[in-house]
Amino acid sequence: MKQLEQMIPNVVDEWKQKETEYKTKLNSLTQQLKQLEQTNREKISNEKQQFDIQLNEKTLLIERLTRDSENKKEDYENLQSKIKQNEQRIQQLTKDAEQ
Repeated sequence: MKQLEQMIPNVVDEWKQKETEYKTKLNSLTQQLKQLEQTNREKISNEKQQFDIQLNEKTLLIERLTRDSENKKEDYENLQSKIKQNEQRIQQLTKDAEQ
């Protein structure tokens, strides 16, 4: 019995030590988790920012190419009109020259 009474404080001390170790480990893991979450938030935020920048650049490029295309189409239509006018003028001059 006396031996058992002597063992009890040792067992209690052992359990307290284990509890302290587990709490320390839990706190450490909790800190690591918080750090990982923060790192992931920052990474996601940076990736989103880069994506937004690229999206904006692509959008501006599409707008510029669309304007360029519209301008080229207008230039083409104007040239077609001038060609038609010149062809009509040539026909008229040819008729006038034949008369």
